[in-house]
Amino acid sequence: MKIAVPLNVGLMIALAAVTALAVHGCNAARQAKAEAEAAKKLAAEEAKAKAAGVPVIEQVPDLREFSAKLLAENADLKQALDRAEKAVPGVKVVGGTKIVVEGTIPQSVPGIPRPGTAGPPASGPPGSGVPEPPPPSAGGHCVLSAGDDLRLELNALVLKGPAGGRYLTGTNAAYRKLDGQLLLREPFIASNVEAVEEAPKPPKLPGWAYGLGAGLSERGALGALLVQTPPARMPLLGWPLRGWVVAAGGVNQGLVLGGASVEP
Repeated sequence: MKIAVPLNVGLMIALAAVTALAVHGCNAARQAKAEAEAAKKLAAEEAKAKAAGVPVIEQVPDLREFSAKLLAENADLKQALDRAEKAVPGVKVVGGTKIVVEGTIPQSVPGIPRPGTAGPPASGPPGSGVPEPPPPSAGGHCVLSAGDDLRLELNALVLKGPAGGRYLTGTNAAYRKLDGQLLLREPFIASNVEAVEEAPKPPKLPGWAYGLGAGLSERGALGALLVQTPPARMPLLGWPLRGWVVAAGGVNQGLVLGGASVEP
């Protein structure tokens, strides 16, 4: 059985197919252009920050993989997470950060002796013959002295409880870069943690849109394609205005309708 398709119906079906492909290509091109412009702006912004000595926070594509890496590298962080899970059953990791800070000690910090050195010599009253201890800056008996390089590490996880509360847990550590000695590493207890959320961005107006439909008439079944233009603002009133075109066709019939819609 052969079905004869009138020329006008065939043209309408072809027009609908070409329109659908054009709309799809237009949307893809607009999306690719917007992503390229956003990446260019981000690169320029980060370059300025690095030039000014402001560290750039890298984007983490997979939070689960990132948090698993932190936990694998730091056993104390796992203990801190276990403590939080016992305190608030059902919490989930929703964020994480690892911050490394390096700097030079400007003044001595008295403390335990360095490896292989004796503690500060005893001192006595003036004239007793017992030497006074060397000044802290002379080194040899301090954990850190002037000019020493210090490395600080902070590993933290942001948690969210079943009731919606947000919590922070993690560890801090301090290393002396002179010999890599670990001076401190333990779970921290943070207080007065505040978070400032960005203001919500205005919703984006939709772009091109299209849809498919079907129906029946006295002559048989109909297939239809709807195409809508991106919205524009009406002068004076400011209402969103969209144009639309509907192309419908069947075996022995076809039509094209056009119009506009507003959202007061």
